[in-house]
Amino acid sequence: MVFGAWDSVVNAVLLVFWLRMWAGEHRSLVFNQYLSPLARLTDSISDFLRPVFAGLPVKAVMGICLLALLLLRGLAIRPDSPGFIAMGFEVRTPFGEVVLPRVAFSFLSFAKFLFQVWGLSLLYCGGRSSLSGAGHAQEALAFVARPFTFIPRAARPGVLLVFGAAIALSLGLLGHQVPGLSVAAEETIRGRLPLTAGLGAVLCALQEGVNLLSIIRSALVVLIIGALVSMFAGSQLVLFVCRDWTDLLLGPARRFPLRIGPLDLTPLLFLFVAGILYQWLTLILRVAYSGLFG
Repeated sequence: MVFGAWDSVVNAVLLVFWLRMWAGEHRSLVFNQYLSPLARLTDSISDFLRPVFAGLPVKAVMGICLLALLLLRGLAIRPDSPGFIAMGFEVRTPFGEVVLPRVAFSFLSFAKFLFQVWGLSLLYCGGRSSLSGAGHAQEALAFVARPFTFIPRAARPGVLLVFGAAIALSLGLLGHQVPGLSVAAEETIRGRLPLTAGLGAVLCALQEGVNLLSIIRSALVVLIIGALVSMFAGSQLVLFVCRDWTDLLLGPARRFPLRIGPLDLTPLLFLFVAGILYQWLTLILRVAYSGLFG
């Protein structure tokens, strides 16, 4: 098992429980076509579980369920095929002899998922502390990034960097390196001073932030294909959703459209530039990480 696509689906389900813990009063969300179904879903789950935990507040109920699901996923990881998690240049598989590291990896997988969601919100929500005045897609992204969007705007980059570095350090403590995928040798990393290890974890967090460019590019390709299919299928709703999220992902590039007749080549240009930027930033960080543990 690789902590990859299917694990991301599980993390998305776990995110529903997580969001209900931070949702608060969300009556205004009924006017957002993306958040309204999510709000109804979280309310339905909390109403279903509340009788089981009589007397406990909704946030506590959802927190207990989230912890239980994370624990069950960790226990379900097979010792002979535990998979691995990559956080920047740290690629680790849990120690298979005992249960605790596998359970910890379940929590770390969800933590990495939150890091990615929070990183996307940092890029696209403009440091918003409120949802008012935003587009529906931007409003939805800001909402699913809670409680990160509650943090003061100036502190968010630093908080995200420390959070990512903590994940990388935890992976190094709780797992083995995966042969052929790690940049630096195990004995080289463990032989360094704590300060050097901390700097390496920061570089891993920065690289994981750069990896968001790859996620954005993949999502943009899916949205472009979805828009083309919906045009031929005559589905105006799917076309609207694809265009709405495409406009969000393009960011400032949407203000400078590149057109040839009726064709809008802005998304293709964005994919090309983002690909080059990803390669260059990865190269710079990889050289720095290799030099740190060389």
